[in-house]
Amino acid sequence: MKEIIITNEEKLLIYSVVKGSGVSMTLIQSKKRDREIAIARNILGYLLRTKLKCKQQRAADIINTSHCSIVVYLKNWHDNYKYYPEYKKCYDKILILYESNYYNINLKMDLVRAQITDIEKTLKKLKKEIHY
Repeated sequence: MKEIIITNEEKLLIYSVVKGSGVSMTLIQSKKRDREIAIARNILGYLLRTKLKCKQQRAADIINTSHCSIVVYLKNWHDNYKYYPEYKKCYDKILILYESNYYNINLKMDLVRAQITDIEKTLKKLKKEIHY
């Protein structure tokens, strides 16, 4: 799995999915196909694209899957939500958790501070790579 820098907004979404689904990020990124893991992986991929507007490949890199899987998550979301009660319950729980955390003003300030730190780290890394 390639190393990628996860933004703080992505971390917040990942935290919400992990807490809401009860599935660790390690399991979400694994190739396991157990129902709970697959649901959490599917929801994370869907939310990365719809809430955070990640590109398909970026979402796929975070989840450690193919960009084609992200396409399938988006295509199947409506049917999964409508006809699969376990999926709907998990999705609703994750979305409530994510939105309640995101709209907490103190958390937003921490998020901004953490994003500044991430940008500084990224700049340092890029400077090293170009021998600046």
